[in-house]
Amino acid sequence: MGNGAQLKVLHICYMDGKGGAAIGAYGLHSAMLSLGVNSKMLVVIKTTADPTVMHVSTVARWLRVLLRKIESLLLLFQRTPNKVIHTLNILPTGIHRAINSMDVDIVQLHWISKNTISIGEIAKISKPVVWKMPDMWAFSGAEHYTVPGEVERYRQGYTSANRQIGYTGIDINRMIWQYKKRSWRGKTISIVGTSNWIADCASKSVLFRNQRVRVINNPIDLDIFHPVDKNEARRRLGIPKNKRVILFGSWYADLDRR
Repeated sequence: MGNGAQLKVLHICYMDGKGGAAIGAYGLHSAMLSLGVNSKMLVVIKTTADPTVMHVSTVARWLRVLLRKIESLLLLFQRTPNKVIHTLNILPTGIHRAINSMDVDIVQLHWISKNTISIGEIAKISKPVVWKMPDMWAFSGAEHYTVPGEVERYRQGYTSANRQIGYTGIDINRMIWQYKKRSWRGKTISIVGTSNWIADCASKSVLFRNQRVRVINNPIDLDIFHPVDKNEARRRLGIPKNKRVILFGSWYADLDRR
């Protein structure tokens, strides 16, 4: 596969826009196209007019809405102080059959929650799988992020002994983690972290410590993001020249403990 034009890649993501993970997935897909890679995306919700992005049928989309409602009811049996999104992805969608029927060399997973593809169906993908992790869900339980200061169960394995105080009801996080472990036993998945931090978490997790984990930063469009004169930038933004500035972006920055 030395010639990029010969490589066929299929990206799987819940959406192709609106949200950091989806925008990141679409950006990578677009970057591959610009390099001559035969890249396609398969999504549940399509927001662009890009003909290289395919979406599931309307019936399949509504099926996922129903499955999500069922999973939301199941999650009520677990009470947790961790308020980040929790997803199960335990109910089959049939999407793996469509993936396996496509003429592609590599399947790249991105943000696949909201029943984009089930845990069991990931194991049934017959093509080589690369998983670009947008969060911690792949190697955790049902939670997409752990809460700072809590026991990092993904490093120890989810047991009845290391459940955090304050969590009550059915330990769904443990059940989902165990299901992932059973389903992916013997499955080779190449893990990609977009930061050293999440790659380190994955490499120390029970689920992925024996998988290949690499750091590949998200691509950026250098026609848009490029160095500018700092004094001119400060002038335009109304920032005093003698002030130090820290810029960061985050959803709910004033509410999320992370």
